Amino acid sequence: MGDGEEGIVAGAPKLAPFNPSSPDVIHRTCDLLGPGKHGAGIGEDDVVFDLGCGDARLLCAVALKYGCRCVGVEYDARFAERAEKEVEHYKVGHLVEVRHADATKVADLDRATVIFMYLNVQSNLALQEVVTAAYRRGVKIVSNMFSLKYLGDDFVEAVVCDGITRLYLYDQMRAKAKGSSTCAEDEAQSSLGEKGEEVAPPREKSAFMKKLEWFFDPLRNPYIIKIFNGAMVALFALLLFLMYHGLGNIHIYNIIILSLCLFFMVNWFIREYRAAVEQEARDKAAAATAAAAAEGEEAVPEGDEAASETKAELKKTN
Repeated sequence: MGDGEEGIVAGAPKLAPFNPSSPDVIHRTCDLLGPGKHGAGIGEDDVVFDLGCGDARLLCAVALKYGCRCVGVEYDARFAERAEKEVEHYKVGHLVEVRHADATKVADLDRATVIFMYLNVQSNLALQEVVTAAYRRGVKIVSNMFSLKYLGDDFVEAVVCDGITRLYLYDQMRAKAKGSSTCAEDEAQSSLGEKGEEVAPPREKSAFMKKLEWFFDPLRNPYIIKIFNGAMVALFALLLFLMYHGLGNIHIYNIIILSLCLFFMVNWFIREYRAAVEQEARDKAAAATAAAAAEGEEAVPEGDEAASETKAELKKTN
């Protein structure tokens, strides 16, 4: 497959910006794939595919821990080269293969027993057909940050890492094992801690905390992102003023670069968050409509209300 501009695979879509996983995310992902409450973990016979592997540090860690085969697919030659260096550094070249290729066109994905994805909402949807087919074959799916609504809400586990990142594991075998437990066992377990002691019910949030959460939620408070963007514009204006009058130095330039990065990262995150919430509302509305159609009734209004409320909130933030 030929390369496009700057080492990009020709015709390959950009699935997500490069955002290296933290050590905690890598550690939790390895644990998530190991033996759990509802079934056995992966082993030497498994094949792990990472669609958009970046520097492949995750695959190196999985290969070292479980001795399984791993394949990383990366469309950018720069990161593919970095991935090769990581594989060489950890001496797992006999287990980890890095491909400079289009992650949406993997011919031998049917070899996979595990698929890992750290993509944005749109890219997850673009791979819906491929991922759904793999899941139905019994492939374990791990999604970093965003849940895969088209696989249903019955993911086996959702783990929070480094206080921000959420990992979703979809595994049919574990889901069946989890579903076979009785309601009485689940209720008893939910009221007990890891050591068997009774856990007190969570405290209700104070009015101050509720207001604080509302203030920093860009979907409920349309002014927070405007305040942030306004503050960033004022900061840029001040820095440019200092540069124009010859007061700039290396520190001013560094602040400008950092401020630009912060500005674009925050706005990108808000767009992804908004898209995820809107997609969730659409999924709920579609599920309600399908359930009502199955019963021969009109669509349940709650789904439509959720979708319309979400759209109204999104319009406020635009």
